[in-house]
Amino acid sequence: MSDTTCILRLDDVDVFYGEVQALFGISIEVHEGEIISIIGSNGAGKTTTMRSISGLHSPRGGRILFEGEEITKQKSHQIVRKGIIYVPEGRLVFPSISVQDNLEMGAYSKRFSRRELNQHLEEQYALYPRLKERRTQLAGSLSGGEQQMLAIARGLMSDPKLVLFDEPSLGLAPVVVDDMFDTIVRINKERGVTVVLVEQNAFMALSISNRTYILENGTIKTGGKSSDLIESDEVKKAYLGG
Repeated sequence: MSDTTCILRLDDVDVFYGEVQALFGISIEVHEGEIISIIGSNGAGKTTTMRSISGLHSPRGGRILFEGEEITKQKSHQIVRKGIIYVPEGRLVFPSISVQDNLEMGAYSKRFSRRELNQHLEEQYALYPRLKERRTQLAGSLSGGEQQMLAIARGLMSDPKLVLFDEPSLGLAPVVVDDMFDTIVRINKERGVTVVLVEQNAFMALSISNRTYILENGTIKTGGKSSDLIESDEVKKAYLGG
């Protein structure tokens, strides 16, 4: 990884819920242009890690750095302005407003001109033509797959440098899941957006990512090249049903 820039670094991060510790000395590096996946069983600390990066949880110990600047104690809106977008589990679109209004909400942190805003809208509609067809519909009337498209497109409206995807395949039909992972790869390759992916579908996460970290009980159990881990007998047995 010497030929790439470390865009995100977690150094010995400890996170608590009240007096209960959820993360124990988590250390992760994400290099510019990578797709990094984080896998593990339910309760392993994956979502807590993502929420800590995005400013929704404040670590009690350790540091989080983005582009060399410490963001450990910064608020989520400050972190968004720096170029980190969190696409949370469960999609969480605004159901009572239109698809286009949802997309425009994604650009709230940027001072785009109307022309720039329209350009960003057209970029998302090019990525997801179905959203353009449904742009005047209420977001709550969309299917689960369409809502996931909207959640991703809304995140991209602010022109992020790093996108955190938290369980994007959860609750989606298999054919929709394949399309969604293809889109994540396109976002990474065509738009140059660095990706951190937390995903229950360990096989797909390993298949599309450069490197993977495996979390267990709030600690990093192992990590390495995804192409190596997907061939590991231990990983196959624990996470791939092998």
